Amino acid sequence: MRKFVKQLAVKLAKLAGPLFFDRKYLNGRHFAPDGPGWIWVLKGIWFQKILRFNANIPWPVSPFVHISNPHNLVFHVDDLNNFQSYGVYFQNFSAKIIIGKGTYIAPNVGLITANHNPINLDEHLPGEDIERSCKDLCVRVRV
Repeated sequence: MRKFVKQLAVKLAKLAGPLFFDRKYLNGRHFAPDGPGWIWVLKGIWFQKILRFNANIPWPVSPFVHISNPHNLVFHVDDLNNFQSYGVYFQNFSAKIIIGKGTYIAPNVGLITANHNPINLDEHLPGEDIERSCKDLCVRVRV
């Protein structure tokens, strides 16, 4: 019975998903038959399009993720999992955040492109792009 319900949910998500999200984000490794992508689509329809959490984001996103400007966020579709976590914050209203393929972002991480001047808190500093890849962030252990 459980398998039947999941198959039905996936079929519904495949039909409804392209009506709510940009098609280019509805493929990749998470949308394989056993992948979680279509469940993310159903959750996204509920939270993003009906309850209006992250309503302007064109791909499925957890309601616990904050993205200030989806147009300034560049990532590979295989890394859609980075937007399904808790507490991830992408503050990118004035610069781009570029996430390299294969990079994982842990829960409760903030990527911030602009800030206040530490000497004069009334002054905003210009934003700077953030570009990270798995090679930049992975820790290599030597034996």
